[in-house]
Amino acid sequence: MVVEDATLNFWRYPIFRLACALATGIFFADTFLYGKEALPWLYAAFALAVGGALGGHFLRRRGCSVLFGGCVALAFALLGAVLLQRQQRQVAYDWPLHEAVWRGEVKEVPHWGKKTWQAVVEVEAVCGGTSDCWLPVGRSVRLYWMPDSLQEPLACGDRFCFRARLERPSAHELTGFDYGRYLERKGLAATGIVYAGNWRKVGQAERMGLQQRLWKLRDSWLSRLHSEGLDGDALAVVAALTVGEKRELSPALKATYSAAGASHILALSGMHVGILAALLLALSYPLRWVRGGRLLQSLCVVAALWGFAALSGGSVSAVRAVTLFTLYVLAACFTEGRYSGMYGLSLAVFLMLLCRPAWLFDVGFQLSVAAVAFLLLLQPFLWQWTRRAPWGLRQALRLMGMSVAAQWGTLPFILYYFGTFPVCFLLANLLVVPLATVLLWLSVALLAVSAWAPAFRLGVWGLQEVAGGMNALMEGISQWEGSQLTQCYVSGLQGFLLFVALSSAVGWLYVRRPGGVMLFLLACVGLAATGVAGRLSPQPPTVHLYDGSVCVKQGRDWRRLSDEHPIYNVGGCRVAVVDDGRWEQRVNTGERLQLDYLYICRGFRGRLRSLSGLFEVKQVVLDDALSSGLSERLRRECRESGTPFIDLTGKGSWRIVPLNEK
Repeated sequence: MVVEDATLNFWRYPIFRLACALATGIFFADTFLYGKEALPWLYAAFALAVGGALGGHFLRRRGCSVLFGGCVALAFALLGAVLLQRQQRQVAYDWPLHEAVWRGEVKEVPHWGKKTWQAVVEVEAVCGGTSDCWLPVGRSVRLYWMPDSLQEPLACGDRFCFRARLERPSAHELTGFDYGRYLERKGLAATGIVYAGNWRKVGQAERMGLQQRLWKLRDSWLSRLHSEGLDGDALAVVAALTVGEKRELSPALKATYSAAGASHILALSGMHVGILAALLLALSYPLRWVRGGRLLQSLCVVAALWGFAALSGGSVSAVRAVTLFTLYVLAACFTEGRYSGMYGLSLAVFLMLLCRPAWLFDVGFQLSVAAVAFLLLLQPFLWQWTRRAPWGLRQALRLMGMSVAAQWGTLPFILYYFGTFPVCFLLANLLVVPLATVLLWLSVALLAVSAWAPAFRLGVWGLQEVAGGMNALMEGISQWEGSQLTQCYVSGLQGFLLFVALSSAVGWLYVRRPGGVMLFLLACVGLAATGVAGRLSPQPPTVHLYDGSVCVKQGRDWRRLSDEHPIYNVGGCRVAVVDDGRWEQRVNTGERLQLDYLYICRGFRGRLRSLSGLFEVKQVVLDDALSSGLSERLRRECRESGTPFIDLTGKGSWRIVPLNEK
């Protein structure tokens, strides 16, 4: 089979147009129909669009092809909206406002955080008021629970009863991050904290699913590596690189790889799948010596790669890469025609969105698709420009060119979501890609010799040295002055214009027409105009109460205010933060300090009347981290004293309008 180089003719592929229509419908439903019950109307519109497509297909008159194409595109757009609404309906649940008794099953291996265990729990039922009355729930939640000395630690597959308040997190106005919506797109309906003494194990599931078995297998494999001496950041990198376990990565290690421009190494993607596929193809080459061996080899490698994707927890980038490889293998085995990588990418995106429409909003999905698209478009030129170079130099230049192409494609998304740009990404990728390849090959070799203890220990020592060396290199690069540009955020419009400019520049390499140059210039002018407008009319700073602190936000940047005595005067508003008992020990001098807001946070154990001799408060703000009992008592005291109060439970933060802006 001859593999056709990617060209700009991919927009003519019907599957590309259908994928775009499907994505458009998903985006429309999420933007304009979120939280609304629009399924009946969407079903009716979908039926009309299908009817119009059938009518346009059977009518043989001139001009009906436009009707047919338009109705098909509309039908797939409506199909995307229907699929997203159905997924949102399956996750949504009317959670009670108070604590309740729930019964659930641990669906993954629990992970220890700072103070609690955490895992995804399938909530099966809620107690309806009596001990023998259970109402079905059937929702997955992210649950945190404190250890209990009277109970055995929970494991994957355990069933238990617990008392907690489950709620869907709301959007934080300060950070701009809607955690509840983020969880919903991952199939999780709520979060909750279970305190010690409020949970009890009642048994184990009758049958564990395949994903749970794979997670337990992954956990046992990492435990064995740890027992043989692989620990610290080396273990965290190996776990992320080989089985997609990223929970052991420390924030400092993530920041190091991000600043060096090699954070993609820590997330399973097409590079990892490609390295593993090359190794598996080499190891299974003897299968070709038998009749039908080519097909058997392809099926074995595809099955192994899907097992690898499932073992990693089904990360979006890994699923995309394995889907694309599977389509390529099927095309190679069953067709003899030309195969375009862009056609395969369009088909993979289409199939993934059909299965999980919310993947469209996953940052990993967007970065993965953009990087692969630009790699496919620029690959022919990279190979052509470097074909005359010596072999070693040619490989280095191609690796650097692929890094530039991937960085080019993901630049608008990186600036929009993270606001950073790694300056030294070329050098970092030139070093980290070979080392990551060695780590993957060593891990496969370890799996093969796992029964031979001396060889296994030697392999673990090799993993420790290679991973430690890679971490040291990335840390050294990240500490160079100017290695990373920060606070480079762009708006959604600016990100779109930047993507248009980059795409038109790539298109000019294929079709050198004035239209492409004009589009590039228009996008650049739009970028310049939006940048100048933002400089001339910057957003005014706002003050927020968040996470026990007073924060100042301007645009997408925010910072915490700090003071030895936590009384702040910001914009004419006076705010006091009470998170311990220091104010109760102050002597009342008879003159009370006037406050606009009294922010009561976790750590306060007193009563409001103990502060009435010190402060004259206009409004009390109760942080969402307060326990339910303390929060209820403080609300009752505010009602009795007639003091207005704001409860941040479920809100996360509170925006203050300074007096000089009122």
